[in-house]
Order: sequence, then C-alpha cells, then structure tokens
Amino acid sequence: MKINCDISKNYFMCYSESKGVAVHRKNILRTKKSNPLNYYTEIVLASLSILLISFVLTFTHNICLWLFASILAMFDIIFLFVIIFSFLFVYTFRHKQQFKNTIILDDDGLTYKTAYNIKVIFPKEKIKALVIKKHSLTILTDTPCYFYFDIQNKEKIMEALKKYKFKTTIIK
Repeated sequence: MKINCDISKNYFMCYSESKGVAVHRKNILRTKKSNPLNYYTEIVLASLSILLISFVLTFTHNICLWLFASILAMFDIIFLFVIIFSFLFVYTFRHKQQFKNTIILDDDGLTYKTAYNIKVIFPKEKIKALVIKKHSLTILTDTPCYFYFDIQNKEKIMEALKKYKFKTTIIK
C-alpha cells in the first residue's frame, strides 16, 4: 500500500515530536511509553537550566566559578546555534521536497524512496514500533532510521500494518 504524506501544515511540530521519539527510542521501546515532551521543548528547558546555573555562578566572588560559568554559558549558546542550524538544514532539505514523502508498506516490509531515487527497504522484522503522538506518527526501526508522518495518515498506516500483518508494537 502506497502512503503519501504532506507535512507542510505543521512541519515543526511533526519534526519535533518525531525527533524526540527518535532520540529516546531505546527507552520508548523498552518501557512501551512515549516521552511526553517533544525534542525542542527538552532542548529549551535544558538550555535555560544551564543558562540559569551559569547566571547564578557569575555572582560568586570566586574567580574559578566565574570562569566556569562563563565557559558553560558560552558552550550552551554554541549548542543552541548548532541546534538551530541543524533544524534549518533539515527544513531546507524538506522544503526542496515540498514537505512530501512516500512510503510503501507491503509484504516486503517498508520501502522508502530517498531524494536521489535510492530505494531503502526495511523488512517487516526491522520495524519495531509505531509511536502515535499528538501531531505525528513515527515508525521506529532497529536501526538509526525512523520515518515520521502527519497524524492525518494514521488510518492509512494502521490499515496497511493490519493488512500485511506487521508485528509492530503500537505506542500511544
């Protein structure tokens, strides 16, 4: 079954949720529970915590602590810029594809055609879980690859998983 997905309407939320699922995929597969926070919420909270700690440490009269706080704040700001630029890189790549992707779920497993007409085929046993979040669906494999879709494609994907008898855990 061929499934076409257009994520142009809420790309940021779909990407953030699926990236959070992918980052925590080992824990999600082990506990069968989805992480309530999305990726960028976690990044912002962690960054603000580090900046707050470094801000508090700058008011100490110890020069070593002040120096440590300055270096910590500098690394945190650099980290935020790296995260922002990586998102912009992925965004421009997806924009060139018009925020569309297509997968084929059939007896062979999951087939994905990449941007340069390279076919990637994941057999059924490689598909480990389908994680359903508020704005996105994420298909996790036992490799670092993951696939994300808009929540509007939920029925099509569920139908294909049942039709072709995928033994996939569904996590909400």
